Amino acid sequence: MRINGWAYGWVLGVLLAGFTTETLAQFYAPDTDYHDLVQRQFVVELARVLAWRENRAGGKIAEITYEIASDSHRVTTWKLKWLDAQGRTVREMTVQYPETQLTAGAQFYRAVYRQLAPRPPVGPLSETDLLRGYWEGAERTGLSRTESLQAAFALAKIPEPKAAPQLAGLLAHAALPSLAGTTMLDAVLLARAAAWLCVAESAVQNRTAASDGLWTPILFLAARENAAAEAWKKSAMAAHVAARGSEAVAWWDFLLRRPRSEEVFVRVAEHRRWAMPLLVYYGRLFRYEAMVARVIEPLFDDESQPLARLYDYAPLFALEAGVGGGRIMEGRWPSLARQAWIECLRDFQPEPQDYTGYLPVLQKIPREAAPTAETEQQEERVDASVSGFAEAAPLIDLGFREGTGTLIPVGIVTARDLLNYGWEMTGAQLSARWYLVARMWGVPERADSIARTVMPRVAGLEFCFCWDPWNYIGKDPDNWKLARAKLQDWTRLQFLDCASAWLVNRFAWHPSNRENVEMFIRRCWLRPANVRFQHSALWHAKAYEQIVPNLRRLHQEGGTLLDAALLHWIAWDLSTGDAKVPHIADFKAEIANTLWEPSWSQLQLNWSDWKKRPDFERAQELEKLFWQRPGNSFPFEEIFDGYLRARAYASARRFFDQIEDLIEDRVRFSNHIGPRRFTLALMEQDLAGMEHARRVSSSGSYLDMIANIVACAAADDIAGLQEQVETVFQRYDKERKNEMMLKLEAFLPLIPALKDPAHPDHGKALDFFATYKNWPTLQWTWLTKYKLSTADAVRFLGGPQTDPERRLMVMYLLKDKEGFRKAYEAAEKDFRARGKTWGNMAFVVIHYLRNELLDVPVPTSQPDLKPPTARSLTEAFHARLREVTAAKTAATLAQYKTADQLWAHLDTLRKHPPQQADTTRLTLAAYRKFLLALESAATEFQRRYPADPRRWEAQLIRAELAAHTQSFSEEEEPVRVEPLLKEIATAPDAPAPTRAAARFILIQRHAAALDETSPRTALKALDAEILAFVGQHPTDPRVGPAQFLRATLLDRIDPAGAESLWKLLSQDPNPKLVAAARAQLAARELLKKPLTLKFTAVDGRAVDLAMLRGKVVLLHFWVIWNPASRNEIPQLLELHQKYHDRGLEIIGVVLDEDKETVQRFIRQCAIPWPQRLDPGEGANSLVATYGITAIPRKWLINKNGIVVNLHAHHPLETEIQQLLAD
Repeated sequence: MRINGWAYGWVLGVLLAGFTTETLAQFYAPDTDYHDLVQRQFVVELARVLAWRENRAGGKIAEITYEIASDSHRVTTWKLKWLDAQGRTVREMTVQYPETQLTAGAQFYRAVYRQLAPRPPVGPLSETDLLRGYWEGAERTGLSRTESLQAAFALAKIPEPKAAPQLAGLLAHAALPSLAGTTMLDAVLLARAAAWLCVAESAVQNRTAASDGLWTPILFLAARENAAAEAWKKSAMAAHVAARGSEAVAWWDFLLRRPRSEEVFVRVAEHRRWAMPLLVYYGRLFRYEAMVARVIEPLFDDESQPLARLYDYAPLFALEAGVGGGRIMEGRWPSLARQAWIECLRDFQPEPQDYTGYLPVLQKIPREAAPTAETEQQEERVDASVSGFAEAAPLIDLGFREGTGTLIPVGIVTARDLLNYGWEMTGAQLSARWYLVARMWGVPERADSIARTVMPRVAGLEFCFCWDPWNYIGKDPDNWKLARAKLQDWTRLQFLDCASAWLVNRFAWHPSNRENVEMFIRRCWLRPANVRFQHSALWHAKAYEQIVPNLRRLHQEGGTLLDAALLHWIAWDLSTGDAKVPHIADFKAEIANTLWEPSWSQLQLNWSDWKKRPDFERAQELEKLFWQRPGNSFPFEEIFDGYLRARAYASARRFFDQIEDLIEDRVRFSNHIGPRRFTLALMEQDLAGMEHARRVSSSGSYLDMIANIVACAAADDIAGLQEQVETVFQRYDKERKNEMMLKLEAFLPLIPALKDPAHPDHGKALDFFATYKNWPTLQWTWLTKYKLSTADAVRFLGGPQTDPERRLMVMYLLKDKEGFRKAYEAAEKDFRARGKTWGNMAFVVIHYLRNELLDVPVPTSQPDLKPPTARSLTEAFHARLREVTAAKTAATLAQYKTADQLWAHLDTLRKHPPQQADTTRLTLAAYRKFLLALESAATEFQRRYPADPRRWEAQLIRAELAAHTQSFSEEEEPVRVEPLLKEIATAPDAPAPTRAAARFILIQRHAAALDETSPRTALKALDAEILAFVGQHPTDPRVGPAQFLRATLLDRIDPAGAESLWKLLSQDPNPKLVAAARAQLAARELLKKPLTLKFTAVDGRAVDLAMLRGKVVLLHFWVIWNPASRNEIPQLLELHQKYHDRGLEIIGVVLDEDKETVQRFIRQCAIPWPQRLDPGEGANSLVATYGITAIPRKWLINKNGIVVNLHAHHPLETEIQQLLAD
């Protein structure tokens, strides 16, 4: 008879274990089976809390020891001893409970308490005082674990009847950051919260069901969400008089009714204090951590700097929120977390029995740990995450070495708890930062410097800096780190979510793979972050029969977060391996609808059923689900592709237009749906659609550049093609090994031959791609552009027997319907068998041709499925945040009774902004506050006076504010800019100057969207837009600036035309325009004679260009607060490292006034070249003298000191190489 998974695990535990004894363990993990992380610690922690209370009354308990055993009847027995300072037994007690008790919710804890403390240990307490005290304690919770502990230290001084419920509430909520990832500290804090709650409950004479709700936070954070919800419902807590007015009660009541995601994002805009755990929970539930990252900066970045205090959530953002989310605070969070931990240790007062060996080490750490001379001078790049690490390292290392010890009595926390937490926290923080920098951001040198800073100083953290624990024995270059590992007992990592894979990989519990994973599951039960690793390991151990029983038990005992983890593992990790797992289909049916909103995992779980639906029907049904929660967390690509397959091109275009501003993951948007929308416009010969798709999906990604190449081909722009190929080499393949680009580069000289059938190399051009399959869309673009004959086109595509995509193109050209149908079906079958898919842009070409050749009918009805109220989560958040801000300013605005009074106030605000934002977060926060106040006033004016002609100017102010906010911040725009501006520009009743202003801002935005990768067609399109503006508004004062912008644009495609236009503008009546035009003309003179530049850099170095003759100089104009400027630094560092010894010098011209800020940034990034402060004013300003109007900008200066390129970008490295070779 087969034994199911959990029963097998129990029997194995009995055979292997018997009683186990833990003697030395501050970090300790009792060998329990199927206990959650709180139950696992509770028995011992209750004994420790009771001993601590006894000592306060005069007792002499020095240590608690325990033994644990499980018998064949699944009864767990604990044998506890209370010892005095001489090791003599003061008391012995036994605790027993059956396995069924583990699912009894609060009754489990109460039953254990009754066995250890049978008589009421405190004075009488009313139930009202119990409830009120518990929630008062919860309200003391800080944004981080350490803040909450510091609040708890003060509670320890309060007399016990009052302190017990408050400590229970505070310690329970101190573990809220565990929703982003657990540590050992979370387990003991929750266990001690449960102990204090038992103590407090025992003092209540006539306790009712109301107190059951106090167990909800503990049960919920132990991953027993269903039990938590049941306890809350039973207690009717929100209606209890003692709970009224508590933010914590309102928060739990809101969370437990399972609100929809939009409600969550709206709520956090109103209630910031409890926002983070709520956002993180939902982010993990529906896997939209990136969207969470988009809202926390505007939510938390203000004068009180709470953003800097969210460091407990940093690992989650680094690992799950993409590069943008991971780079919030630019790596400072790990350093801030260490500083907070150090301050917590300083505030902590150890008990007499506690370990005090850390105090001398703590005293040596300066109050503000700054980078040491050693770290500043090292050649490797310094990351902000290790700022001050050298000073803190001895204390962190002590946490590894002294994190274990005797289990002394404790009321809140011990020194060893804090030391062990410091070691674990450092590992979690820096491993996540290292992963982000190395694998997602792609700066391996910086990542390596993190590892080399940490490893020599702190033992046991080597595992943090290895990429793939599953393949660590292989050729991974990071294996040298693991080889130095000082961690012998890998079970030390079992409370760290970030280390789950290592527990499997290093056989933490047992040398046998199967036995090890079974013990891992039993020991670390109900841990959502472990589900993937536990069950993948179980599958690889071929324990297929255990998988569904384990999954089902997790589902029954846990809750929604566990269900989401189970869904994700089955849908994505198990995938096609489910055929080997008995009863998996039944279990899929059980959990398919456990989430109350559609999720990608739920779709993937039943994707085979979805694929059976007709393309148009499937796309429509998916779109309806998408609009329930628009954004990244849903496969919007499948909707667009379904419409393409179904020949519902109108629906595809509509859907693309509706979501283009909703998708926060711009790289994902750019890599899939953007190129496909571009290709649809290409096939429809819709030039405007091509340009629009390219512009809104521009990201600089590799696939984005492929679309740019095809755009140049469609425009017959050979020079643009060459530029795009060089751009790809410079950005993604500096070694020039990219086969696709090399093949294309070699073909470019043959394009004239391809065009001309009479050209002697025409045949060579036709055969060039005959055996090469990677440019099908580009080939199709050329053969249609140059109107090749059918025979030539077939030959150019490689003939009828070529690869599947080009074979289908050939079948189309030959009008072979049956051949096309068979080839298409064969390709689809082959792709499914090999797990492959169509090429990105080729997918559109093939299906467009299929639909036409095979007469696929166009769906007769293609309704707009977007609900009128649909909006993304970030849109909902920002809308509510604006409303909250508007409500706060309502009292101010209410005093303006008439339209004229309100307009005067708005005009005063507009004319008197705060001082220009600098690089400090405080100033940026103040500036953002001003912008929101101004927007509120403009919005209020439009609302109150919809017929006033000035309403259009108010709308223009709102649009300008949104555009300006985007220019200095990477946040979500508070309002949609383009629709506001377009509405103004086309409004017949809007004043002409206002319409002109709106059009000019649109031009500025379109110009800002261009970069060095933009094809010439995009530049020409903007040039035409500017000419149209000048023609329609000839007398508008913005004509001059528009012409100046046009000249700047022409400087990239027609330098002579740009110079003529600047000469014309140098005679303009506008003196500022004249100065700017003359500055541009002066800059062009630099192309004729050596540049003179002599200054003292911010680090004290003397710099003189005249002394650098014979070297190539790159002059980099930039500013710290600008994201594009910061993003260039890694590339410049790489160029400097590669070419400095060969004669390249880099000089920075930074447009900041704050020298200290610049120095700090230079130190953090380890920028070795000199920097000149140039705020842009004065006779000696390069910025003012030569009209630097856009940043970042780079000048290249040859060995003779002459500027040879005023707009150096891509191919920058090629230009440097050429100048060095001259």
